[in-house]
Amino acid sequence: MNRIILIIILITLISCGPEKPVNENEIYDIPELSESEILYNQNSKEIHLQTLVNDNQIDLMKYVSANIYYPKSDTVSLSVMLNDSGINGDQIPNDQYFGITFNANLPDMPLGVLKAVFSSKDGDDNISKIVSDSIIFDINFAPVIENIDAPDSIARPSSGDKHVYIHVTVSDTNGLDDIKLVYFQVEDNDNPGNWSDGFRLYDDGNEEYKDNVSGDGIFSGGFSILPNNKLATNIFRYIAIDYSDEQSDAVLDSIVIY
Repeated sequence: MNRIILIIILITLISCGPEKPVNENEIYDIPELSESEILYNQNSKEIHLQTLVNDNQIDLMKYVSANIYYPKSDTVSLSVMLNDSGINGDQIPNDQYFGITFNANLPDMPLGVLKAVFSSKDGDDNISKIVSDSIIFDINFAPVIENIDAPDSIARPSSGDKHVYIHVTVSDTNGLDDIKLVYFQVEDNDNPGNWSDGFRLYDDGNEEYKDNVSGDGIFSGGFSILPNNKLATNIFRYIAIDYSDEQSDAVLDSIVIY
């Protein structure tokens, strides 16, 4: 008798075990996406995407995809296909959670909004409504002027003009692509404390400015010395600005025109 009771208890416990809730009356003529999310691993610099898909033809999905918008980008930076096969970052096969993990190639300290827009199409070419998820990176560091490569003195030409090239090395913990502007100003010799308009420096590899390598953090530009320039010590100040409009500390330098 006791043995029969034990068997009944075991059967009852097994039948009460956890199950994935199923609503057989639910109809999904059009794919429905939910629990969609984008995750970012700061250490491995990897993005993980996943979304739950409900559809009457879940085994015949033509695609589940996501368009990725990197920080400071208004256009699609990358398009990826998610899978439910337990590969490439999808954790469990055939659980209706489609996923992918990939290297993001983002700066060490990205700044801005990282966004994913999900969509899908089933075997009957029905397209789901798009859903999105995003991550806000709000830690920002101001750029730093590391080095100024400019002559200490220049002989004023007796005729024509002499072009002077300047190269300024700038760093930014959020990455070089966070640097919006690098420029210098010249102090008015007759009115100390008054500065000229800014002269922009470029990091685009343009030979006109003697910028040798594009995107290496060395910003280049310059100015011309004319025969009527005043013989004097000219004070320059250099400033870098990032996309959060934070400025570097101004760095002063001087060039003597003799």
